[in-house]
Amino acid sequence: MQSGKLTKRTNKSTKNSTPALQIVVQGIVGLIKQQMQFADEVGLDRQRIFPIIYEYLEDDNLENKLEVLFKDGENNSLQLQSIFRAIKNHQLVLTAALDGVALQTIKVLEARILSDRSLRKQLQTIFNSKKPIATSLLDFKHNQQARYRELVIPGFINTYMQIQAIGEKE
Repeated sequence: MQSGKLTKRTNKSTKNSTPALQIVVQGIVGLIKQQMQFADEVGLDRQRIFPIIYEYLEDDNLENKLEVLFKDGENNSLQLQSIFRAIKNHQLVLTAALDGVALQTIKVLEARILSDRSLRKQLQTIFNSKKPIATSLLDFKHNQQARYRELVIPGFINTYMQIQAIGEKE
C-alpha cells in the first residue's frame, strides 16, 4: 500500500466531501473503531485483528485516509478491497470463534457432567437425546459440525434475534 502518498494527501477534510461519501466513510470508520475497541477490551493486538490494513490504524486520521481512497478510487481500488476484506474477515473469524466457546464449555463442564447422574439426565432431556449424554458429549467434543449445528447456531441465532428485538424497541 502506498502509505507515503496517502499520508501526504490526507490533509483534506471531510467537509469537502459529498454527504453520501461522508456517510459511507463515517460508517466504515465506525465499524473499524468498534472492532478495534473489541480488540482492546479482550486484550488482542490491533495488528492481529487487522493485519491487512494495520497501517491505516496507526494514527487518528483514519477518516481522512479513507476519504482520500474513495475520492481517488480508481488508483486505490486495491487498498479499498483490502479494507473491506479485513472487515469481512474479522466478522467471519468472530462467528467461527463461537465454536471455540462451545468446545471450551464442553471441556470445562465435562468432568462435572460425567460425575453427576441427575445433571446427565437433565441434559439428556434438554438435548432430547436418545443416546446417553456422555456419548453426546464425546460427539460434540470431537465433531465440529455437530457442535455447530446443535449448539452454536441455535444459541447464536436465538440470542441474535433477542438482541435485535431489543434494538428494534428502542
